[in-house]
Amino acid sequence: MERYKLSNNTVHLVPPLIFLSLPRCAGLSFAELFAAEFRRLLIDPKVIFIPAIKKGSVGLSDIKISDLVNKEWKILFDTMPFGFAEQIFHFEKEPFNFCCLREPIARGFSHYYFYAYPNPDRKADMIKEFYSNPRSREMLYFIFNSMTVYMSGMKYVFQGRVEKEALEICLNRAKRHLDLLGVFGFLDEIEDFIKLFNSLNPYSLSIDCGKMPKLNEGFYKETIDPCLMPLIEEIAAYDIQLYDYAKKSFTMRFSHLL
Repeated sequence: MERYKLSNNTVHLVPPLIFLSLPRCAGLSFAELFAAEFRRLLIDPKVIFIPAIKKGSVGLSDIKISDLVNKEWKILFDTMPFGFAEQIFHFEKEPFNFCCLREPIARGFSHYYFYAYPNPDRKADMIKEFYSNPRSREMLYFIFNSMTVYMSGMKYVFQGRVEKEALEICLNRAKRHLDLLGVFGFLDEIEDFIKLFNSLNPYSLSIDCGKMPKLNEGFYKETIDPCLMPLIEEIAAYDIQLYDYAKKSFTMRFSHLL
């Protein structure tokens, strides 16, 4: 694999670096880690694009495409579906795509409570309405299977709601796309992910995960009726399958490098 030394003089020669920030998978924290590395290398911020660097800032999907197509962005950070950036920018060189996945139930509840703001009482009832309210059911399928939807590249097809039948298609696409990533990893094994990225990325970047915040993976167990957990696992079935597939694929592709 060709390795580049990323700097202001070489950034125009390298393939784009695209972080597929899946919802509630510490995308902001990763963006801050990478921004620190870019600052260390004294790279001109005009050639990098990190919309997630500050809470409340706009993301790639919130900006008019017409305002982006003529830009020379080389490094993209956003909560975007697989392949979205390539459709906009038509890169001359194949991008280096990478992402980090999260344990599905913990990620799903983080996503669920994130959506609950500013009306947590209403969202708290959504799970109980799974069988009786089709709209709630489709929203829950989307929330608890967002890794699958985003990795499939079909996020903008569904716009926050998805039917179970469509998730079958998403899962097959997501598995294929996962295998196309330059590297991927898991938040509960963050040191391994960063180690792999540092050794496999084509830019000679060296990211320090020492400041990566610890995630509270078990908070949902204190707020959700245990009787609802079997239903939650049923709802999140596609993210669970994708995560299991990713674990097996990771072992086959990367375990010998650790």
